[in-house]
Amino acid sequence: MLAYLGVLFTTFLASHRKAKSHWQLNRSAAEFIKSNCWRYAVHGAPFDSATEHPEALFANRLEDGLQELRKVGWADPREELMDSGGLITESMRALRGKAYTVRKETYVRDGSSSSGAGTAGVSTPPGAGRCCGRAPSSR
Repeated sequence: MLAYLGVLFTTFLASHRKAKSHWQLNRSAAEFIKSNCWRYAVHGAPFDSATEHPEALFANRLEDGLQELRKVGWADPREELMDSGGLITESMRALRGKAYTVRKETYVRDGSSSSGAGTAGVSTPPGAGRCCGRAPSSR
């Protein structure tokens, strides 16, 4: 009986470590995507106003970063879901098309309201919750 309890306890610890690792990889992906969405929407580096083809640069940087996460075990959920809207949302494009003062005001108002690790306190830009063609999860 004691051996059985030991096996259960060991199994519990192993599954807990795996769940924590899975959560950390998903959190890293979310923060990476959120940061790039904000940067694109407000003309942040490297998507500044002088950048040619910022949409293509956004898609390439996003894919490169997510590829690095896949190398360390991140499971890309897009492989299981239908893409319904592309990487850049209409509201991201709309914000990007506005004047600098409007982009800055929106970023200060909406972007600094949360503190995500690795994103210097930026939250998701308006509509970027659907970044990569999906609505945000309820978490």
